Amino acid sequence: MKSIIARTLFGALAASVLMTGNALAQEMPPLPHLALARLDVPVESPGLPYYVRLSQAGDFWVMPSNDEWSVIVFFRDQDCIPLDFNLAEGFHLPGPDGLGAIGCKPLHEGFDLRFTSLDMFTPPDYIFTRNSTLDLPVWFVATPELMALLDRGFVFIDEIEALPSRVSGRAWHMEEQLRPFGTNPEATLRMTASGRLDTGGRFSFFWFHKADVPDPFDPSTSTLLEDIFELEADLPHSGPPRPGRPRPVKCIIHPYLPGCNN
Repeated sequence: MKSIIARTLFGALAASVLMTGNALAQEMPPLPHLALARLDVPVESPGLPYYVRLSQAGDFWVMPSNDEWSVIVFFRDQDCIPLDFNLAEGFHLPGPDGLGAIGCKPLHEGFDLRFTSLDMFTPPDYIFTRNSTLDLPVWFVATPELMALLDRGFVFIDEIEALPSRVSGRAWHMEEQLRPFGTNPEATLRMTASGRLDTGGRFSFFWFHKADVPDPFDPSTSTLLEDIFELEADLPHSGPPRPGRPRPVKCIIHPYLPGCNN
């Protein structure tokens, strides 16, 4: 979640009032009383330039994972991912050699919100995305196998694909709510997904992640505050969900306006 990546991504935004939910506010600070600006993804904004939900921050990895299974959720066409791109970097920025990740077909849709600054050189305050296809690619891999690669500090897509434990799936539902660092004192992320496995059976998971990032331009300063991952899947030896799930978000409505009192 490198905040500097947004410097090339966001243009002028059209003003519109939109709101986040009071349930979300239980885990995140309430939104201020400001007119909001909204940019639809991917029509008005290409979204953040990552291929999969995987990155390194501080001494931990940002991905849905427990001691047994890790999940690779795709946000871009997997056939478009460069074989020589280090997924540990998280973002693939546009540059002299091309558009990076935003040059690949997006598999998600949603919107970006700004309510503290309309500066095009800063990331949004809040990002909501969901799958735009009913067969969103999702890979399940054994965490020990994946960590053996990640411990080097770099990993490539073909290496993950070749892991013996890999089980492919297709998500008919995926939803992510993100408050990136750079515009928030803490980086927070919620993801839910459900679908089917190519080997038969189904899967569903919930992931909540929170980190403190004192220096938004230096991800090595990140400190993990909370990481909750619950997985139910027809996978070998997949254990019961971990306890402690926060209350799910029931609406996306500003807490200061009526209509989100559930």
